[in-house]
Amino acid sequence: MTLGGFRAGWIGKGALALVCLACISLTGCALRAPMPQAGDAQELLVIYQDWHTALILPASSVARYSRHLAPYAQGRYALSFGWGEANYFTGREHNGWAATKALLRANDSALQLLDYRQDPRPLLPPARRASLRIDSQQARRLVAFIDQTLQLDAQGRPIPLAAYGDKQLDSGFFFAARGDYHMMHNCNSWTAQALTQAGFPITNPLVLTPKAVFKRAQAYERAQQAQARP
Repeated sequence: MTLGGFRAGWIGKGALALVCLACISLTGCALRAPMPQAGDAQELLVIYQDWHTALILPASSVARYSRHLAPYAQGRYALSFGWGEANYFTGREHNGWAATKALLRANDSALQLLDYRQDPRPLLPPARRASLRIDSQQARRLVAFIDQTLQLDAQGRPIPLAAYGDKQLDSGFFFAARGDYHMMHNCNSWTAQALTQAGFPITNPLVLTPKAVFKRAQAYERAQQAQARP
């Protein structure tokens, strides 16, 4: 029997394949996550707020592995990193047109660093954070990815960017970053790339929204929890 020129059997197989792909992609079934060895585990937080995602990792890992940002880790408990459009992110242009422009054309980008002197988890709603366990090698790769995101001056140092308006209050530090920001390469695709480098692959180029990235991180969180059970 054929339907529209295609054999029903092929349609059934194709539909089954799509269901399986959707299941793996969206719900995390059959998903396996890397598991750190006992004694070599640390927490990586994926946080989600509004249209933005970011990563929080122990300051000790940044101090140990970063070529450029180690001084910012001194005396800190954790550091948060996020990537975005330079003018909008730093508050230099912070209106509806700036947000639209950031999506519709290629723009300069910035890396934001927030520092925490204490455990940041009490400040973050549980529904907006996913906790992943990583080992020292995963942390090294993640920090290397963050380092590679930075633009450097002629002396090989990060290039600080000024913050404007409300962004001057409790917004940490901004640095000039590599890569153009646009609709198809935004803060959430940067987070997906960073997680991929850390051993949690998110390779679908259409994962562009904070919710999509966060749900994938939650799927890895659940997978690690399931794998840790006896």
